[in-house]
Amino acid sequence: MKGKARRIIGLIKLGVFIGTVLFIYLKLRDNRASLQEAWDLAGQAFASGYLIILFTMALMPFNWSLEALKWQCLSSGVVQLSFRQALKGVLSGLALGFVTPHGLGDYLGRIGMVGLEGRTRLLGGIFTGRACQMLVTAMFGLIGVSVLFSAQTVLLTVGALFASITLFFALRRLLQGRWLEGRGLKTLVSYVKTIAEFDLVMLVKVFTYSLLRYLVFSLQFFLILDLLLPKLEPAIKFSGITWIFLAKSVLPTFNFLSDLGVREMSAIYFFEQFQVAVEPVIIASLLLWLVNILTPTLLSLPLIFQLKFRPA
Repeated sequence: MKGKARRIIGLIKLGVFIGTVLFIYLKLRDNRASLQEAWDLAGQAFASGYLIILFTMALMPFNWSLEALKWQCLSSGVVQLSFRQALKGVLSGLALGFVTPHGLGDYLGRIGMVGLEGRTRLLGGIFTGRACQMLVTAMFGLIGVSVLFSAQTVLLTVGALFASITLFFALRRLLQGRWLEGRGLKTLVSYVKTIAEFDLVMLVKVFTYSLLRYLVFSLQFFLILDLLLPKLEPAIKFSGITWIFLAKSVLPTFNFLSDLGVREMSAIYFFEQFQVAVEPVIIASLLLWLVNILTPTLLSLPLIFQLKFRPA
């Protein structure tokens, strides 16, 4: 029976692997014109600023290493992961994100890489990490919002931001008590209980990792934009970047591939306000996606075979 279960699990893993590769291929095939244009422009940019391109590419492993350190920190209350184990969890979640609704693949990949009884308690850590990253994105996103909209809109955004922070700490407070358990939510509470166990020092540490990741992403985007639009004012470039990242985080997407459409739409909306040609911006966004998302996803696909569907 155990041998049959292993074969079934092996087939599931193989199916996920093949499905992911096929999904990537079909998506890229449908966007051949954009890809060709991106590569042509990238070739010109590489010829004139190849050191900047290489530096941008070199920041990719640093970016995901920061996320692995954050995951290592967040999971420490449940299991002590080595940096390598944390990185494998992060990358397997990234790979599964291509074929699952937004966020679900990340949860499955990280938890599936931990063969431990009670590993569902890690859900609270994943949620906390996402909340901190979203907080950083929203804080910087206010720059883009302030450039595009009125003071009233900015105030509403700030209000929503503070309301979200208040709700997070209110949730922590509820989890520290037994009120939710008494309402028949004991199972749900057991999954996210770790949210209440993070002290202020831990939250500051996670927030710092999230901030560093955002700055690395922004620097990469800015460097590529600067190559393709060298005459555009730096303030407009940075404001546009904060707006695009905010839109990508707020608007619902199916997976990492579909958020390309969100980036393109938000880039067009922002930069058209300044009579800027949007094609270089879209190409810069695509290049950033190729470097930071597609490349590590392809490299991490074999990790799908290491996922553990049952705790040891």
